[in-house]
Amino acid sequence: MIPLMERMKRMILIILGAVILSCSNAEMVSSTYSCYSGFESITTDACTRRVEGDDGTFTLESMAKSPDADFCTSGPQYGNSQQGNFKRSKNYVVSADMRITDMGKYGESYGFLGLAFNMIDSRNYDVVYARPHSKDHCWELGKVEEGKIYSRDWGECVVTIRRDFNIGIKIHEGKGYIYLDGTMIKEFHPFYPPDNKVATIVRNNIQSSAEVSNFKVCQEVSCVSASTVNGIRKTMVTPPLQS
Repeated sequence: MIPLMERMKRMILIILGAVILSCSNAEMVSSTYSCYSGFESITTDACTRRVEGDDGTFTLESMAKSPDADFCTSGPQYGNSQQGNFKRSKNYVVSADMRITDMGKYGESYGFLGLAFNMIDSRNYDVVYARPHSKDHCWELGKVEEGKIYSRDWGECVVTIRRDFNIGIKIHEGKGYIYLDGTMIKEFHPFYPPDNKVATIVRNNIQSSAEVSNFKVCQEVSCVSASTVNGIRKTMVTPPLQS
C-alpha cells in the first residue's frame, strides 16, 4: 500500500486549494475545515463490503450481474465519526487510496474504481473513476441516474496509475476538481447540487474487487468574513451551507 507520509502529502495538496477563499462576498475571507474518518454508520449498496482491520481498510466486491446498478457504492451517513459529528457541507474534499485486488475475467489491470459525490441517494449522484487499463482514457467523469452511468467527460492522466493510486474530489463554490495521486487533472461543473454525501465505488457487471484505505472527508465548518459598514468593521462567521 501507499506509505502513510505520501498519503498525508496527497491529501494536504488537495485541501490547500480549498482552505483559502472559501467564503463569498467578503472583503477578507478565510475558512475552517475539519477532516473526518472512522465513520460509525456506513451504507453499502449493490455489492459486498468486507472490513479488513482496525485501521479502517475495507474491500468492495462488485456484483458480476447487476441489471439495476452500474456501480457498487459504500459511504458514510451523517452522524458520529472518530473526530466528531459529521454534518452536511457544500464545500468539501473527499479522498481515498484504492488498490485493485481482483478484476476477474477482464484481467488484473482492469478497473473502474473511484468516488461517488453530491449523492441524492445510492442511485443518483456524480461520479469519477480511474481506468488503469487504459492509456488514453485514464479517468472518466459521469453522472448516475437511477443506477445507470452516463459519461460526461474523460481524459488522459498526467501521472501514471496502475494497481495503487489515490483519487480525490474537491467541491468548492459550485465547481469541481479531480485529483489523481495529488495532482489536479480536471476542473468541471458538477451535475448534481453540491453536498458532501459521498461514497467509494467499483463497477458492477464485471467480477472485481478493490481495497480502500485512508478514506476521508474534509469539509468546511465555518466561513469567516470581514466587512466595513458605515465605518464600523464587523466580522461574520457563516455556516457552510449558507456561505
